[in-house]
Amino acid sequence: IFVLFVLSMAVLFLDKLSKPTPPGEFPVPTKTELRDTTFNKFIPGQTTYEDVIKSMGEPLTSKAAGTKIYITYATKFSSLPNMFVFNNNMLLYSIENFFGDYKKSLSYYTDRYGQPELLLLDINDETVEWVIFPKYGIALSVFSFDKAIVKILYFSPQTKEAFEKNFLEELSL
Repeated sequence: IFVLFVLSMAVLFLDKLSKPTPPGEFPVPTKTELRDTTFNKFIPGQTTYEDVIKSMGEPLTSKAAGTKIYITYATKFSSLPNMFVFNNNMLLYSIENFFGDYKKSLSYYTDRYGQPELLLLDINDETVEWVIFPKYGIALSVFSFDKAIVKILYFSPQTKEAFEKNFLEELSL
């Protein structure tokens, strides 16, 4: 009886593993569920410039352009700093860079959020593409050849059309 019980449990478990979970079965994530990186406490539309400075310290660089302020923080590669962009003192978006040390894969995101609404090539680097989930406020920059995540863009959830309007030119995508 015990063997039959174990076999039936194994069959049920393997059957569940073999079936992909439809994206609609995952609840819409909260902001903190989306972010498990260093930037997990900085929420676009809620975090202020002062919040970031208080938490991260003085930035490496700071540049004002109209109502926007761009600040950067050093990473292990000086030419690839992490960045925060504020509009009227409120976090508009942030970009966090990874250098082979990010533990989650692209499939982690597609399993949870379904297929991306946008796929764009990075015009500055043909080996990189952007995988974008506008309604979840996240875009991933991945290497085309192995899909390793190299950057994450965090922004307020929005429609695909709003993302295109708000970010394509801003990020040169």
